[in-house]
Amino acid sequence: MIKSIEKIPPFYLVIINFGIVAVLGVIDYLSGEEFSFYMFYFFPIIIISWYVGKKIGYSFAIVCILAWLIAKTMNHHFYSNNFVFVSNALMRFSVFFIVAFLMSKIKSSSIIITELDQARQREKTVAETMQKMVSIIAETITINNSEIINWVDTKKRNGQQAPEKVEKASRVIGKSMRALTEVCFDTYDDKNQHIDFIQKLKKRIEDIENSAGQENNKL
Repeated sequence: MIKSIEKIPPFYLVIINFGIVAVLGVIDYLSGEEFSFYMFYFFPIIIISWYVGKKIGYSFAIVCILAWLIAKTMNHHFYSNNFVFVSNALMRFSVFFIVAFLMSKIKSSSIIITELDQARQREKTVAETMQKMVSIIAETITINNSEIINWVDTKKRNGQQAPEKVEKASRVIGKSMRALTEVCFDTYDDKNQHIDFIQKLKKRIEDIENSAGQENNKL
């Protein structure tokens, strides 16, 4: 039902609910004074406030109180004094207005929650994609670095001197890849705020850069 209402253009939704208010006014008139019917006016106010907007919802609060007033007037219901009549009308209008206000606020909150959930999902997708990319890069570099290490070890076993810079560079590569893997595969928690995850990632990358820079200076 909700999806069906969402497909209706706002203009037609307003027209339909005007008709609903008119029908409610007629039923309210026919029901007489023994039956309190005003709570049924909440339905069109809720629909309009949720699917069309706050301002139109307020307008429907006015329309509904007018329908209620017309129904009571046509019923020839008399109050002990005008103050009672006016206070009843104001009380019902206040309730209609509050319903429109609350529904618009709930709708706004639901939109914000949906947007936050979508942002978290996009962040999670980025993190997972980054992990896959790093996994592929780390595997390729590690394999090639292992060949360099094996070459150095073979040189040493044969009593030959391996270039010291090559050996140190290999250690730097291995250390950097371990640090990068640690960053990218750090446990990702959906409950963490976006800014906390980004700041944590930025700090770890800076540490890797500083460490790699120090190692390169030694070469």
